[in-house]
Amino acid sequence: MSIGSKLLPLRRVLDSRAGTIRPTRSVADQRQSNRFPNAAESLSFNRRLSLDTSAPDEAATLPPMQRSKNIILVGPMGAGKSTVGKRLARMLGRRFVDLDELIEERTGVSIPLIFEVEGEQNFRRRESQALQEVIEWPDLVLATGGGSVLLRENRECLRSHGFVVYLRASVSVQLQRLARDRKRPLLQAPDRRQRLEQMAEQRNPLYLAVADEVAESVSDRPAKLARQLATRLSELGIAEPLQPTPSESENCH
Repeated sequence: MSIGSKLLPLRRVLDSRAGTIRPTRSVADQRQSNRFPNAAESLSFNRRLSLDTSAPDEAATLPPMQRSKNIILVGPMGAGKSTVGKRLARMLGRRFVDLDELIEERTGVSIPLIFEVEGEQNFRRRESQALQEVIEWPDLVLATGGGSVLLRENRECLRSHGFVVYLRASVSVQLQRLARDRKRPLLQAPDRRQRLEQMAEQRNPLYLAVADEVAESVSDRPAKLARQLATRLSELGIAEPLQPTPSESENCH
């Protein structure tokens, strides 16, 4: 079953509940290509998934060099996974996929709206389903969502299907980069620092549990960090030799 049949376009559900919903950028293209499933293919969300955030598990069953050579970026929001990932993919001549963007494309609505209508538990189910499929695609640089490591099954999937790079960012760096962000559901709190510190305490051990490599995301030059990663991955035999790429200096988001 394709991911298109697994991820029900929420627009159909929401149209009956809240009137007009503004779709994401790619919804029109998705409609034209008839990639959305019909109503009979809709998912039932009766089963609730528990978020297993217990200490690091034994998800790694294969050493890095024996796995698929997909490169997977994990880390907290604001670490630069998407920004760095796009540049890294260009340098290595690979396809880039942002897991959050893929979920929005396949459902037809934004992630904040999914959180609002279905709650975090059901969003995590959608996220897990998307990950289980996209991880099988070859030659990827995949940027995951900050909470993708919360489910044990996701951690096992990440560790067994690619080389995982943890982009580590301090709470202070996150606050700086996310200062103007008003869309992320988990940031909607009176005290952002406290919220980020709570999330770091819960998630940082899980990022470390799945990581093959840790990179400090402290620079405001994502192209520099991407090149450092590309060089390191080439040295390890995980990635191909570097390809020429234009100099870039945009800030991480």
